[in-house]
Amino acid sequence: MLSNPLFIKLFVAISLFACGLGLGGAIAYDIASQRAKLEKLQVQESTLLDRLNIARQAMMQRLAMQARSEKVALELDQTRNQLAETRISLNRSIARVTTVYKTSPASSPQPLPACVFTAGFVRSWNSALASPANYPSASAPSSAADQAQTSHSLDDDLAASPIQQADLLSNHIDNSLRCQGIEAQLNQLIDWHRE
Repeated sequence: MLSNPLFIKLFVAISLFACGLGLGGAIAYDIASQRAKLEKLQVQESTLLDRLNIARQAMMQRLAMQARSEKVALELDQTRNQLAETRISLNRSIARVTTVYKTSPASSPQPLPACVFTAGFVRSWNSALASPANYPSASAPSSAADQAQTSHSLDDDLAASPIQQADLLSNHIDNSLRCQGIEAQLNQLIDWHRE
């Protein structure tokens, strides 16, 4: 029976069919496996692209923030330079505006009368400029020695100080320009924060 050509053909056909099924199954399994790997790689690629986009957006935001910071710094430098120029200009006029005056536009300049600032005035002026924590509280004196020193310091407050109008004006210019500088910094910080 094994020598029957029909049987041999049938056996060869069945064997080829079985080999084809096995090979087809192996190929189908390999294709499915490759598809799964491809899908996994596509998911990873998508994730990496998302991360890349997030990183790119963060970099763009950082660059924009850096540009804003540089703009703010430049504007503050310009403000400081303008205030320095203003200080120079105002300081040049101090001697002229604190030593002579005119009684009318057509009159000639005359020396200014003496202007006396007391030690108490200067102390109060300086106290107003400094932090209250730097000065003792104005509580009532507790002992006789404290009362004697207080009455003595009240007399000292009325003594003439060496401060002249030019000193006062110079101090006022410095304080005003310092305040303008702080105000410019604060406004820039507020604008930068709002952006």
